[in-house]
Amino acid sequence: MQILMGDSADGYSGVYGIGKVKAARIIDAAMDAGDDLWKTVVGAYEAAGMTEKEALDVARMAYILRDGDYNFRTKEVKLWIPQAS
Repeated sequence: MQILMGDSADGYSGVYGIGKVKAARIIDAAMDAGDDLWKTVVGAYEAAGMTEKEALDVARMAYILRDGDYNFRTKEVKLWIPQAS
């Protein structure tokens, strides 16, 4: 949902015109239909004239790092990659 609606407190936008209620409807409908959630998110971005790259950039901003996502030796973050749902 956060990828669709963005998070103004964290300083990133989602899809213009999609707020909490509409994002919930989109995600709920996709889950009820058994659709791939990442493809659903990308479809919402593309319907708004945006790109999959923009969706991925926002998804990576929304993602909270977990243990193993940072390499202390190389000082590099392992970027999130969408998986089929």
